[in-house]
Amino acid sequence: MQTSSALCNAPVVSLQAPACDGSNFTQRDEILEVNQMKKLIFQSGVLLLLLTLMSTGHAQNERYIPVFCNQGHGIQDAVDRATEGATVDIWGTCNEAVVIRTDRIRVSAISGQVTFINPPGESVAFTVRADNVEISNLNITGGTSSVLITKGSSATITNNHIFDSTEMAISIGSGSYGEISGNDLSSTIIGCPFNSQIFLAGNAAADILNITINASSGNGIVAVANSSAVANGNVVSVAGFSGIFIGANSSMAFFASNTVNNSGGSTIVCDAGGDLGVFAMQNVTPGSVFVDPGCELDNVAGNVNFFPPAVNGTFETGDLTGWTASGINGGFAVVSQEGTCFSSNNTVGLTFNGDFAANVRSSGPAPTNSIGILTSDLFVAGSGISFRALSENDDGRPAADPVTLEVRVLDGAGSVLLSQIVTTNIVTLSTVCPGGDLRDGIFSTHIVDTSAFDGQDIRVEFRQHTNVAGSGFFTLIDDVAVNP
Repeated sequence: MQTSSALCNAPVVSLQAPACDGSNFTQRDEILEVNQMKKLIFQSGVLLLLLTLMSTGHAQNERYIPVFCNQGHGIQDAVDRATEGATVDIWGTCNEAVVIRTDRIRVSAISGQVTFINPPGESVAFTVRADNVEISNLNITGGTSSVLITKGSSATITNNHIFDSTEMAISIGSGSYGEISGNDLSSTIIGCPFNSQIFLAGNAAADILNITINASSGNGIVAVANSSAVANGNVVSVAGFSGIFIGANSSMAFFASNTVNNSGGSTIVCDAGGDLGVFAMQNVTPGSVFVDPGCELDNVAGNVNFFPPAVNGTFETGDLTGWTASGINGGFAVVSQEGTCFSSNNTVGLTFNGDFAANVRSSGPAPTNSIGILTSDLFVAGSGISFRALSENDDGRPAADPVTLEVRVLDGAGSVLLSQIVTTNIVTLSTVCPGGDLRDGIFSTHIVDTSAFDGQDIRVEFRQHTNVAGSGFFTLIDDVAVNP
């Protein structure tokens, strides 16, 4: 096709009338004239068609934009072109980190098609900085986070399969709101203890509806820093820090039935200054439920099974909340802190799972009948009680069997239902603290079968005494949990 400049400089074909004798008119002249006219008409038509497409077709694309990632299309380009109310439909495997800045757009998989969003490296698949955005029907994997709603934005995240994010699956912050519904979340969370499948912070709010969380690490749902959430009909199963965590100045309300369990740590944690509302019957695995005395608990449903008086099994309160310490002939129980001296031997090198553990031991003079006792508050029995333990030995008087640890299961009246002697791992420490070598030990894990008492109110009691007269060896107890 000729350019406009070429057209302007083309030789002009004479359109003068032919002489009567035909001297200035030939067949060749006629053919040239007709061809030139056809070319001009064709070029004008093409130009008109292009202008029509640009003025009408592109406007239609801004309202509905299909993206075929396997053909090199880009999601970011599509959402940048989209006008309010537009739909961006995606198909294929897309390796992008997308920022959405336009209100009221919908980003979804093309109907019936399997679509994967895999952001590169340590990036976020979708960052929402607009209102009334919808992200739906996608498989979102990888990156540090799948969805981040921030800067006062709002979005509905629905019917997605989100997996293998490394920090947060869905994060809401900076005064933003999210409706999280019908999603399946199974990311492998690593790093910071607050990392979670759903994370709210900084005046964030969310309605969390009919989701399934099945994760082997991290937390299920976390609300901190003046955030709030309403939870209806969710199933939260984790093996990490906590199923649900509510921090200071934050709140979470449970309405329609939710199922929460955690095989690795606490099921529910409501910290001091938090607000936890229970407005319908819930299905929460007993044990490892910690409601700080400073947490405002609105147990309107009267669901006593939801919040049984439970074991503060991690002792991360730094005290014996939920437990009673006692002893025979000077024996005692306290909470000890990692990295400190809590024996005449060097304990500075011992590594805890957290900052604190319970310390049960004989008295300083250490006759073998000096028994330290630690007894839990009542809780509802499950199939078993699990805990971790580590006992002391020293270089000065090493012993093959330095302590005896007895675990008792008691009924509500204090009668013994079960008694079991447990052989724990041993750490041999150098004498004098501080001083000597820094040594670490490995806690052993133990499970006491309580299936015969399933559903009953029980207590667990630890009794320890030294087997070496004059050496008041300790036993550390940590991560006490009730198994479903």
